[in-house]
Amino acid sequence: MVNHSVPAAARRARLAVTLMTDGAWEIVGKDGHKFPFQKTVGDALRDLVKQRLKHRARKHTEECWGLDPKTARNFITNANVSERTLTKAAWSEGWELWHALGVELFGQTYAEHLSGVIRDHEAAKERAAAHRRNLLGLEARASELVSVLDGPDA
Repeated sequence: MVNHSVPAAARRARLAVTLMTDGAWEIVGKDGHKFPFQKTVGDALRDLVKQRLKHRARKHTEECWGLDPKTARNFITNANVSERTLTKAAWSEGWELWHALGVELFGQTYAEHLSGVIRDHEAAKERAAAHRRNLLGLEARASELVSVLDGPDA
């Protein structure tokens, strides 16, 4: 089932995802090297900060996130973001930041994503049930044929 509310890049990315286990995904590009999304986390985070704060973005990251001026300038100018910077941003901004990043990167909210996962699992469950019904029907037919072949004496 294709979710057309998700940007094409994110849909293509799903095609490049390899299922490892029921709960973990390995994200690789089609060539095995490139990250498949159009925006990096750094780009998305920088864009969100610039949209929200316009000309105060660098100052905000220094004051609220606790970044030094060089790191803040590098983040706002080049979208370079380290794990440490992401952690500082997360502690400062809270869950709203992760929600906004999800929308920015994937074009849908986490609730929309989970709804899609639930729909996909329900569809898979229905396909499995239909397959089971089909197998039971085949089993019944095979049993009838065996009875016929065994004849009335069996």
